Amino acid sequence: MIDKKRLLHKLSITESSDLYSPMMGEESTLFVITNKNYSAPVGIMVMNNFYPFMVSLCDDKDIKYAIISYNPTVKILNRQANESKALCWAGLRIKLGLTSLDDIDKHENLFFRNDKWAVFDTDNFWVVVNLQIDKPQLVQDSLVTSNMELTDPMFFYLKKWKYKSDGTKPSIPRTSPKALACSNMDIVKPIWDEIRKVQKGNRPPEPAKKSLMTKFKDFFGSGGGGH
Repeated sequence: MIDKKRLLHKLSITESSDLYSPMMGEESTLFVITNKNYSAPVGIMVMNNFYPFMVSLCDDKDIKYAIISYNPTVKILNRQANESKALCWAGLRIKLGLTSLDDIDKHENLFFRNDKWAVFDTDNFWVVVNLQIDKPQLVQDSLVTSNMELTDPMFFYLKKWKYKSDGTKPSIPRTSPKALACSNMDIVKPIWDEIRKVQKGNRPPEPAKKSLMTKFKDFFGSGGGGH
C-alpha cells in the first residue's frame, strides 16, 4: 500500500495543486508505473470510481492523453472494472463481457443510447459511456498541464444545469457544454446536442434490436467472433 501523503510530498505535489485532492482522496488508489527499460517517465495511475486518470511525472507541456495498452496498466484497469459497477466502468465491463447492452437498456438512470454511446442521468451530471471501446483512453496530467483531448474516451461527464439566480434550474440545459474527463468538442458537442433534443422532447431513435437469427448469422458470418 502506497503512503499517498508521503509520495505526494516527495513529488512536491502540494495542496495548492489540482492533482492533490483527486490523488489524496480516500476513494483513490495510486499505482506507480515504471517502464522496464526506463525509457519513459515514471507515471502514477490514479484509480477510483468517478475520475480515473494518469499522471506522468514530467514537466512536459505537450503531454498526450493516455492510451491504456501497457500490460500492467491494462490489468489494473480491468480489475477495477471487474470490481466496480460505477457508471464510468460500464463500457469497459461490456468489452470484458461482464455486462451486456440489455443491462444498459434496463438501467434506471439511462437517458438515451445509440450504438456507440449511452447517456445516464444523475443528479449533477450526464454520464456518457463508450459502448464500443477499443483501447481505453484516460486523461493524462503532467506536473504542469493536462490533456483531455481524448479521441475515443472510455467515459466523460457533462454538467447538467446552469442554475438561475433564485436557485432553480432551467428546463433546457445550458447552450454550451461543460465537460469533465474529455474536452474534445468533436466528441462532446454532438452528444450535448442530442441531450438538448431529448430535453425538448425529440428523443433520438432507439438502436435497432437484432433478432436471435440475425445475431446467429452475424456471429458465424464474421468467422466466429474471433479475438
